[in-house]
Amino acid sequence: YKVIRRFHSYVNPGIPMPYSAYYIHGLSDNFLEDKPVFSEIVNPLISFIQGATIYIHNAKFDTRMLNQEFSRLGLRTFESYCQSIHCTLQMARTKFGQGNNCLDDLCKKFNVDNSGRNYHGALLDSELLVQVLKGLQTK
Repeated sequence: YKVIRRFHSYVNPGIPMPYSAYYIHGLSDNFLEDKPVFSEIVNPLISFIQGATIYIHNAKFDTRMLNQEFSRLGLRTFESYCQSIHCTLQMARTKFGQGNNCLDDLCKKFNVDNSGRNYHGALLDSELLVQVLKGLQTK
C-alpha cells in the first residue's frame, strides 16, 4: 500500500477555536487566521475525491462534519462524490471487537511507528492509516 495522491489544506473555521479542539489538534486561532475558508477549498477537494475509494478512521464523525459544510454551500453530500468510503474503525471493530481501536492503539498492534504524532492531524493520521490498513486487511 502507498499513498497515491495527497490533498491537504488547513481551513479557517470562521469562529474562535474551542480549547477542546485546540487541545486535540494544536491549531490555534492565530495559526488559522490567514488560512482559506471551506468554500475556497471545496472545489479542489471535490476534484480530489471524485470517484475515489476513501478510507477514514471513524468515518461517521468526519463525514458528518463534511456534510454539514457541503450542505451550507448547497452541495450534495461528501459521500456522493466518492466511489466508496470505508471506515477503518469499523474494520478494526470487526477484526478485534469493541476494545481499543483508536489509531494509536492500531499503530501499536501493527508495529507502525507513530512517534511523531503529538496531535491529531489529518495529514500525518492519513499516512499512519495507510500502514494500519495493511494490517487490517490481512487475515
